[in-house]
Amino acid sequence: ISAGGGSVQYNENNEPDGYVLYWLEDEVFHIKDMIFINEEARIGLWNFISAHFSMITKVVGNIHTDEPLAFLLEDADIHETISPYYMARIVDIEQFVAQYPFKADTHKREWTFTLNDPLLSWNQGTFMLKIDEQGKGTVLRYTGRTEDKIDIQTMTTMLLGYKRPDYLYKIGRIVCSEETLDMLEDAIEQKTPYFSDYF
Repeated sequence: ISAGGGSVQYNENNEPDGYVLYWLEDEVFHIKDMIFINEEARIGLWNFISAHFSMITKVVGNIHTDEPLAFLLEDADIHETISPYYMARIVDIEQFVAQYPFKADTHKREWTFTLNDPLLSWNQGTFMLKIDEQGKGTVLRYTGRTEDKIDIQTMTTMLLGYKRPDYLYKIGRIVCSEETLDMLEDAIEQKTPYFSDYF
């Protein structure tokens, strides 16, 4: 027997602050997707799920690797399996950076680097990254010389937050000065990417 549905958590102004999509099958509560924007919505959604405890034996779903779920749920018996299955690639460095949310700062930042992309010619060459005080970035072709180097796989990994610039520098995937490394560490958010479903 299988049944499914969704629940929306509303705030005191009758505005949606979160939702859960789910289905019930063989006494298992499967969470397809759950989004909440504040703690009240998170608690409300888990209260909704716990209201089904009399008819289910367990709850199953996919969560972010860094999600502190075991800590948030009291007396929870949680089994976690890590299964990476996504690959990402920046296909146009100039357009990607134009939409990328760098962290704001009190001054402008620059980095000149040679980017190696064996497949896409428009990602291959020497570029200058400029980041303004608001965190708006631009990448322009650069005709001068630089000793700084990075490949497109490392750039993707760094900008999507999968690995920090400091780690990539230590294993030789980024060639740059320590000053540039500090700038990259400060400019890139420390968040791990998460996709809840295939696309």
